[in-house]
Amino acid sequence: MEDRYEHEDEEEVPVEDSGITRTPPEGNSFSKKNFNENPESESDDVMPADVSEDVDVEKAEGCLRSSQVDGKYFLRPSKQDKDRKVLVVYDSAGQKCRKFKMYGLGSQVFLHKGEPTFLCIADLLRHYRCNDLPISDGGVIRLTEPYQGH
Repeated sequence: MEDRYEHEDEEEVPVEDSGITRTPPEGNSFSKKNFNENPESESDDVMPADVSEDVDVEKAEGCLRSSQVDGKYFLRPSKQDKDRKVLVVYDSAGQKCRKFKMYGLGSQVFLHKGEPTFLCIADLLRHYRCNDLPISDGGVIRLTEPYQGH
């Protein structure tokens, strides 16, 4: 089965350095950060279970379909580029799993050109819990809950 991604027909355009500069820190940048915190715990609320092998992907997609929970999602490696991730989301209106390739530019991640960029995957997932995913056919869907495996 060949994957069909949202915005697959768009041409990738190389992005040039925009010359963004950063202002010096104001001195209290770290005042609210607890350095004893586990950074992984910040993403626990949105990160799904790992789905890595083709068998796991088929099983996970089947679980999304059978749960019929609109916006339930998981991440998997891209079949074409193992360094990239694909966001798989169940769309109850279309009764199918939608797939979104994740792209990276420097230290930022995004779903396709023209969409917001994020410092990490967890931030991207949190954003699309409150905002509609960029769906090419005009559908409306938001992330609701991560797939946690069995």
